Amino acid sequence: MSWRISDLFQNTLERVTGMVPAINSDHAAIHEGEAFRAVLEIGDFGEVNKIEYSLKTPADLYVHFKNLRLVAVGGTVKVTIRRGTSANELRIDSAGSDPTELVGPHNLNDASTTTSGVVIKKTPTYVSEGEGDGEGESWEIVKVVGDSTNQFTSTAETQGSPYEELVFSPNTYYVIEVEEVTDSPANVMLTMFWYEEGDG
Repeated sequence: MSWRISDLFQNTLERVTGMVPAINSDHAAIHEGEAFRAVLEIGDFGEVNKIEYSLKTPADLYVHFKNLRLVAVGGTVKVTIRRGTSANELRIDSAGSDPTELVGPHNLNDASTTTSGVVIKKTPTYVSEGEGDGEGESWEIVKVVGDSTNQFTSTAETQGSPYEELVFSPNTYYVIEVEEVTDSPANVMLTMFWYEEGDG
């Protein structure tokens, strides 16, 4: 069988446009079975105005946190991602309990058997040693502004462009803090998308 370079090149082109096809890194991670989605659906905050979740990354993988989509009905809600720094350490005493409102993490490639190494739990506690309270520092903040009628749905996302992401270090705790700024919203939903790989 004989073939020509031109034939091989032609076979790599997209049929309609004649251009070389390409997919972005998020799409590639989904095909590789390395991309995950998790959802936190929070209803009435009750007597508290703040709920915290610990997020522990896998021991040997970097978490490329691509997006956190916040949807709230009613009141104004703020979500803060906190991390530890040399100046403000994040000292987790207990990761907390498994959150009943968590769905996932689910692999976005149903043909993949890979499971996420991320562990999310509810209501962590902190070790207070030395200066500070061990709660780390704010790294990313997302806020939606609601109204008092509970008929207004607002949405915000961490991702400013397809090229932005937060890279979480391996074997590290982070905290996702959901705060009710005004009256209790009827519903709050956080949809999180990330992929996990060996490179940071």
